[in-house]
Amino acid sequence: MKNIIAVISIFSFGLFSCDRANEQLTNSKEILVSPTDSSLPLDLLFSDWELLRLTNIDAISSVYRIVSVIDGEMYLLDGTRSKIYKWDQQGSNKIIVDSKGEGPGEYHSVWAFRVFPESGDLLLLDRRSLKLLRFSKQGTFLSEYPIKKEHSSSVLGFEILSENEVVFNTDGTSGYHFMKFSLFNGNFTLFEPIDPLLNGFSFGNDKSFTTVSQNFSMIHSLGNKIKRFDAEFNPLEDVILDIGDFAITTSELEFMENDQIRMLDLILNDENRKAHSFWLEETENFYFLTLLLGSYQNGLFFKSIIDKESFKSTSFRSFRVGAIDIDLIPVGRLNGDRVVFKLNLEQLESMELEKPISDILDVDLAKESTVLIVGRLRRI
Repeated sequence: MKNIIAVISIFSFGLFSCDRANEQLTNSKEILVSPTDSSLPLDLLFSDWELLRLTNIDAISSVYRIVSVIDGEMYLLDGTRSKIYKWDQQGSNKIIVDSKGEGPGEYHSVWAFRVFPESGDLLLLDRRSLKLLRFSKQGTFLSEYPIKKEHSSSVLGFEILSENEVVFNTDGTSGYHFMKFSLFNGNFTLFEPIDPLLNGFSFGNDKSFTTVSQNFSMIHSLGNKIKRFDAEFNPLEDVILDIGDFAITTSELEFMENDQIRMLDLILNDENRKAHSFWLEETENFYFLTLLLGSYQNGLFFKSIIDKESFKSTSFRSFRVGAIDIDLIPVGRLNGDRVVFKLNLEQLESMELEKPISDILDVDLAKESTVLIVGRLRRI
């Protein structure tokens, strides 16, 4: 495969002006993240990996997100974002939540979901209906919590703080990164001011906010920095991503003047590609990062594994399985530095292969349409 993007080593602080960068240096680490058009074998990226065949789950052809809980149980959101399945290694696999509709206890689609650690209840976010919905671990509807309209459009991911409180990551609601929300009385508390240059850009995904060991990490869709916080949301050491010429600079942000149209003109440009739409997954020892260069239709997705101990990164575009290069899409994480990926079936169907992918992976995609790869990230 020919390299179409050179490794960039130009020093860049991305979103920070010189003065602000100097203030941040004492509380930040900078890591070179160079988007490269390389394909790396699974054995180089993972210390071990395995196929996860969900053969006992009916009527699920794709997995959108996975939330792992104790004792090997997983909750899976299907590709249509309408049903949640419960799966465990003992073969108890069934639909837990299927409540699409307009009424109480129903949703248009599941934007994100989490599991309460104590009760095992599920909490679902439906951005279109402007509400959170709570279901028991058996799938019984319990209650719903309306979200104020002025906040809902900018809500991205969320994490559970307690049985009665959650925190939303936003793309800049009222100039703040986070909103604490009380399930008890519906009150919102805004905190952690956002950089004014990033305020008002309403786009992002549900995986720009993570929690590991009671610490939190987040990255803005236009940002080149992982912001880190402890359990009380006190700032920890940031991770600044040096993406070289692909970084959106301070001068470019100033030119956009918080205007969505100007922002789209910048990030949808395939001739002068910029890094955006960051996707962040975190384990105990690693950050797993994806980013998009260019437009949503013809842009290029790249991935990076960042070692928290060495602060080194490995960047690549695709995974090599056997003799072919395929795109594995991250959908969640398990314990022990394991990240879960799904096969990009659309890509596989469009490829002309001498040997069927089912033979390469030793799976029967006709019978085992839900096949995931679980990889344990390797030390860099």
